[in-house]
Amino acid sequence: MFKRYVLGIITMAMLFCSLSFVANANSINTYQDTGIVAINQDETFTPTTTQGSTDSITSDTTTESDAYPTLSLGSSGPAVVDLQSRLNDLGYYNYKVTGYYGDLTAYSVKMFQKYNGIADTGTAGDLTNAKLYANDAVRIPMGAIDTNADRLGQTPTPAPVPTKKPASSGTTTNSAKGKTGAYLDWFKKVQYMMPRGTIATVTDFYTGITFKVERTGGIYHADCETLTATDTANYKRAYGGQWSWNRRPVVVNINGTLVAGSMNGMPHGYDTIANNNLTGQFCIHFLNSRTHCSNLKDPAHQKCVRIAAGLS
Repeated sequence: MFKRYVLGIITMAMLFCSLSFVANANSINTYQDTGIVAINQDETFTPTTTQGSTDSITSDTTTESDAYPTLSLGSSGPAVVDLQSRLNDLGYYNYKVTGYYGDLTAYSVKMFQKYNGIADTGTAGDLTNAKLYANDAVRIPMGAIDTNADRLGQTPTPAPVPTKKPASSGTTTNSAKGKTGAYLDWFKKVQYMMPRGTIATVTDFYTGITFKVERTGGIYHADCETLTATDTANYKRAYGGQWSWNRRPVVVNINGTLVAGSMNGMPHGYDTIANNNLTGQFCIHFLNSRTHCSNLKDPAHQKCVRIAAGLS
């Protein structure tokens, strides 16, 4: 009897344990069905922020001006293109975008600095860049446009003075008022006589019209720009008041030495001199000089060089 009693108690105990295990299992299954996943203590928790939150997980210390380098006279490249384009948007730079930081660009930067409360140094540094590319950048006042028109490249080109029709390129009459130039090789001699920055006087072989230029670049020949608006007017007069790709014989006075050369009448390319009413530069060729694109001698230029030397 006692034995049956003990066996009954043991059986009841085992049944109770079995029911408890099933209940716990059901409880666990219910927890898992909610889709909640336990946090892995080995992982790093990264909170997120909602729009409008004042909290920030990371600190962004990059300023807008960091994207724009400091630029000054002589700088060139895409950053200068951005600078000139923005200055143009705001009315300070009314000239073609060249990608070269010349006198006109420096002046435009000074004007921007003046009307935006920044020291007018002409250099586009962090402070200037931050203001220049900001939405609240101050546009040039309308009253300042006319006041500074001559410095902003808006002065109209002087009306050309009519001249007699140039003689045929096949003749040597009126050879620069009786003067011809030395037949000197560009690579062996002239490029060293006329380094960049050299000021020279150019005389049109047929008309005798003269004007001053500066060699501002070029490797295979001299890239030149006129010094003043008056020089530009005279340069254009030699072509009858119109721009032209035609070649013309010229005599170039380089520090007192007259050298036979050939020019074209079409400004193109980069620009470094402001206020001369010339958009770009033009080419002057000499004996054996070559074009920059093809690196070949230009027969028309070489013919004009011989004419200017009195050899044709």
